[in-house]
Amino acid sequence: MAMSKYERKKLLRMQAKGQQKEKHASVQRTDRTKTYVFFGIIALAVFGIAFFIYSRSTTTWPGADDDPVMGDANASLTVIEFGDYKCPYTRQFNQGILDQLIDEYGDRVKFVYRDMPTGLHGDSVTPAVAAGCAAKQGKFKEYHDALFREPEATAARLKAIATSLGLDREAFDRCFDDKARKTEVMDDYRDGRAAQVSQTPTIFIGDNIRLDGLYTKTAYEDAINFALKN
Repeated sequence: MAMSKYERKKLLRMQAKGQQKEKHASVQRTDRTKTYVFFGIIALAVFGIAFFIYSRSTTTWPGADDDPVMGDANASLTVIEFGDYKCPYTRQFNQGILDQLIDEYGDRVKFVYRDMPTGLHGDSVTPAVAAGCAAKQGKFKEYHDALFREPEATAARLKAIATSLGLDREAFDRCFDDKARKTEVMDDYRDGRAAQVSQTPTIFIGDNIRLDGLYTKTAYEDAINFALKN
């Protein structure tokens, strides 16, 4: 039976009303999804920081020892990196992120580099020895940066880098050949193992935050800002 004109108008009104309800429901679902995602991100951030803080109580917390400082040596907050000169992730942190953090935090944070020669990427003890010898002449940062530009440098090249940076070559060579310097590197390694460092870079921020592995610059900033405020 054909619908009357009145019945057709009534059906069209009902369809339009149903479409409006579905559209409203869709908006509500979208809003709920956004809300869940937002609170999910907040929860991740909060519990992520909580994990880093919690880890402080489960490990031996390393000190700065007498290792090289980058940034202001008198800063109130200390950030300690355990790194491996042959590790590509340590290289990414030091070439792409560290200098930006040093510039950003100025006299508020001092950055300390400690050696963690894991052996996973080849001999990283020898370049660590060389960097320590450069530190004794006040050129740690310059030499440190050069090592990440030339990760495959031979022993001869390590000495040539010292010359290019204007170091006293005779004093550098004596230091480089001194077995005591290797002992210092391995002391760092043992401290890293005591702190349960298993990958590089591992960053200790203040007294209770650590980040294992490579993170984004923003993640380091968030952790440092948290430490500065607490």
